[in-house]
Formats: sequence, structure tokens, C-alpha cells
Amino acid sequence: KQVREETKEEDFMVMLKQEASLEKVLDVSLETRVLLEELAQTNKLNDVIRIQEDFELACREALNEVHVSVITHTAYPADAKKAVEKDLQDNYVDKGKSLVADFSVDPQIIGGRIYCFE
Repeated sequence: KQVREETKEEDFMVMLKQEASLEKVLDVSLETRVLLEELAQTNKLNDVIRIQEDFELACREALNEVHVSVITHTAYPADAKKAVEKDLQDNYVDKGKSLVADFSVDPQIIGGRIYCFE
């Protein structure tokens, strides 16, 4: 796995050195390009995901949001989703924070719900 990750970073560096600018290829700002170049040069491109997750967490904290993924066996109608959201907001979310819920379906679940708080 380490060999493949290094190859990805080498491939990325080759792409950076090509004539086409990264801003045009990936539609990113100069600042983003500089960050990606630095991460590639220091063999830390794998940190991009962690950086994104940390940034999203910081934004959620700044907005006083609590995110939860709700996974069910079958799709819930709108009124059932509202009831679940109200229950979660009232019983699991601190006062002053707002709940942001994302519902998805996994038919492998036998019954009930799975909550994934982020």
C-alpha cells in the first residue's frame, strides 16, 4: 500500500510539472495549488482527507451544528423523518446547537435505525 501511495504522489507531482496549470485542470485556487504542491513534496497528500474532515468539524462547531447520519432499512416518509429529528434534537443535542440530519437506506439492516453522530 505504501508503494502505491508514493506512486500516486509521484504521479501528482508529474501532473503539477506539466504545462497545464493545476488551477485549470482541477479548478482550484492558487492557494489550494500551493497547499497541494507542499503536501506532495513532503509526501503528505494522504493528509488532505484529514484536513478536510478537520475543516468540516471546525465549521460545524462555529455554526453550532451537530450532524447525524440516520440509516434505516426502508425509506422514511417526511413526517417520520421530522419525528426522528425532533427526538434527536430534544434528547441528544445540547441546547443552543442545531441538528443536521441525513437519512439513507441500507436494506441489509434487519430493523430499527443506526445513528452515526459526527
